[in-house]
Amino acid sequence: MRTGVALLLMTVGLLMCPAAVSAQPVRLVDVGPVGAMPQPSGPWISWRDQTGATLRHAVRTGQRSTLPAPSACAHVAADSAGDILYGCGAETTAPYTPRAQVRDAATGAIVALPVSSPALYGENGLALHSLGRAWYGVLVRGPKADGVFWVSRADGRVADVGDLGQHQVLDPDRPSLVRRLCRGMLVPQEGQPYGPGYGRLAVAGVHAAATYRRDPDFGLHRRDRVVLQRCGGTSRTLQGESRRASGFSDPVIDARTVAWVSYERASARLQVYSLRLRIRRSVAIPRDAQLLLTDRRLHVASAGRLVRVFL
Repeated sequence: MRTGVALLLMTVGLLMCPAAVSAQPVRLVDVGPVGAMPQPSGPWISWRDQTGATLRHAVRTGQRSTLPAPSACAHVAADSAGDILYGCGAETTAPYTPRAQVRDAATGAIVALPVSSPALYGENGLALHSLGRAWYGVLVRGPKADGVFWVSRADGRVADVGDLGQHQVLDPDRPSLVRRLCRGMLVPQEGQPYGPGYGRLAVAGVHAAATYRRDPDFGLHRRDRVVLQRCGGTSRTLQGESRRASGFSDPVIDARTVAWVSYERASARLQVYSLRLRIRRSVAIPRDAQLLLTDRRLHVASAGRLVRVFL
């Protein structure tokens, strides 16, 4: 009985004092090779191999699998559920208009997607760019227009969202393509060559995170900092510029974790903040590391290797 009471008191003490948990180190475990430009895609991390096929790493089990591309097609991107976008056809004529196909992650079925006329985008055609649950992106290749346009997976209609400002974010998983932010969330403003522009805001449920970057030409922010936002609440700085940390990557976020990279003179550190415990831990990583957060698992990709982050 006394032993049970003691364990209960210890547990309550840890919950009331999150600092007691902060001493637990972050562990990095190499889980195998990874290709260029890997993407989080539901329960997998996906990337393209040299043949155009899709390679996948299951984040829960560590199992690897290969999905051959359809004939004359190559892997382009994956969405948040694991569906895969393929670009098909050879660039033998101009303007080049690839055929878009998608492999359904649940059924394995491959279906064709509508591709609008390249005349809408530019003289040199377009390139497939990215995949959402409701829309996919096409990148302009011609001189008459610049940027990414969005094509509906359902009916092929084209949308150009333009400048969304500080109160909306692009969300190709939504049929509306645009998500209006709740009170308490705001896209960071930052300098651009043509004047003030907007940075990136990572949103997960009622939380959002962004890196605010100083720009001496526009004087928008006094210093670089990573900021946590919450619907109906006030923003909070998770890490600010200091003598050691002189810059930060864009953060990634889910319902439990915010992660980003802080850059020092010749090194970098992975910073991981727990939304539940409100503590931040860090570990040294390469400066070129890419963060991949999916299915509540955090990985780091660098120099052709994929590393699991254990918290």
